[in-house]
Amino acid sequence: MGAMCCYLYLNLIPYRDSSVSGVLVEINKKELELLKKREPGYNRIDVTSRIYPKPNQKVISFIGPNNNYPDLQILQSYINTRTTYLSKKEQKQWLSNTIIKNKIKNDNQNPEYSNASTI
Repeated sequence: MGAMCCYLYLNLIPYRDSSVSGVLVEINKKELELLKKREPGYNRIDVTSRIYPKPNQKVISFIGPNNNYPDLQILQSYINTRTTYLSKKEQKQWLSNTIIKNKIKNDNQNPEYSNASTI
C-alpha cells in the first residue's frame, strides 16, 4: 500500500503464482502526464506481459514502494470504490485475497474518499 496524506491506498506487490483481477482503462498521452503528476513517488511499470488475455496495447501500472506505515489507516470509502463493480461474492473473495495489515477506518456514514476522477 502507498501512503498519501493521512491514509493508505492500495498497491500491487508481485507474488509468484498469484493473480489480480482488474480493469484496463485506455488513456491518451495528456492523461498519462496528468497521472504522472498525481502519482508522485510511484513507479510506472510495464505489465503487458503479465496481462491475460494478451492486450493489443501496452499496459502500465503505477506501483508504489513496498513500505510499511503502521500508524496509518485505509478508508472504507476507498475500499468501497475499488469493489463497486464486483458482485458480493467477488467482493468477499477480493477482500480475502487482499493483504491489508493496517486498520480500516469506517467512514461509510461520512465518506472521506471521493470516487471522482482527478484526471
